[in-house]
Amino acid sequence: MKSIQKILILSSLVLVMSLVFSSCSTVKNELGLSEKKAVTYNKLSVSESDLDADINALAKNKPLVKLLGGGQEPLVKDGKLTPTYRASWANIVMRTLSIQEVRIKHKMKITKADRKSAEEDAKNLFGGSGGGDVDEIWKAFPKDFRDRLTAAFAEQYALLRDAPKVTEAEIKKYYDENQEQIATPCESGKSISHILVKTEKEAQSIKSELDKGTDFTKLAKDKSTDPGSKNSGGNLGCFAQGSFVPEFEAAASSLPVGSISEIVKTDFGFHVLKAAAYSVPTLDDVRDQIRQQLEPEKQSDLMNEVQKSLKKAKVKVLSKYGRVKKNSEGIPEIVTLEKDTPATTTPPAEISPSEIPE
Repeated sequence: MKSIQKILILSSLVLVMSLVFSSCSTVKNELGLSEKKAVTYNKLSVSESDLDADINALAKNKPLVKLLGGGQEPLVKDGKLTPTYRASWANIVMRTLSIQEVRIKHKMKITKADRKSAEEDAKNLFGGSGGGDVDEIWKAFPKDFRDRLTAAFAEQYALLRDAPKVTEAEIKKYYDENQEQIATPCESGKSISHILVKTEKEAQSIKSELDKGTDFTKLAKDKSTDPGSKNSGGNLGCFAQGSFVPEFEAAASSLPVGSISEIVKTDFGFHVLKAAAYSVPTLDDVRDQIRQQLEPEKQSDLMNEVQKSLKKAKVKVLSKYGRVKKNSEGIPEIVTLEKDTPATTTPPAEISPSEIPE
């Protein structure tokens, strides 16, 4: 009986001790005392564990390592991310914090729609000009990395929702004042619309629906992944030689007016094309394109605010990632330590901090 009591008392002590230590750990986390801050931007920061997890995910992504294996400085050397890429990634993190600070100041919350829009941008960060399979690279990252990067890009979407909206009056004014440009003669006499999707299977499904008589414009708005044309029903305007990639141009050039093409594969994905007789675009035809053209002007004040905050910001970075240096415009950047800088370095364009808007 006494032995049973001893076991029960011992078990109780173990339980109490585990709760105490767990509680201490929780308090430490809440106070931000549990680990070092890798990058600090004024009062905002990213933890060392999160940044190390990012860097580890980049180094272990086999398709990305293969894509960026050449050049003066490859992505990975001796199993580790090379200094240039390490500093470049820390700089992306720092620039994201600058957007986050202004977003918080404007009291804009990140929504599900922001995250959905941001995911494609996050994925395309690894597109660049290297010709790699973006989907393959993206899927090779662990989920927590994809979530963190998507959240970073969502900061921008949330902030820009606070920008003034383009009004119908401004769209009409632009249309009226740019008639000469909008009504430029079309030598081919043919306009081209397209629906772009990621897989051949999706394209086959769309082609099947079109063959059954489904409206092309509606399908383009619902299914196309081309943000520049989907809202206008896939309309790309006048077909002009030299304006498209070779495979697309060859299909569009031979497509008779009033016809729908077979599936066309390009580096962007799979397309289904439609040719129509060209006519001068009406305001309804180009409303969305004009809005997209005018929106950056409305958003520029917010992005200028980010730039101004960058110039005044107090930025710190752990030396394992690089050092802080101000550029010619007085904006802080995270760059490699002098001892880590190669004599000649090929800039890591595919994961460049320029991807974060200035």
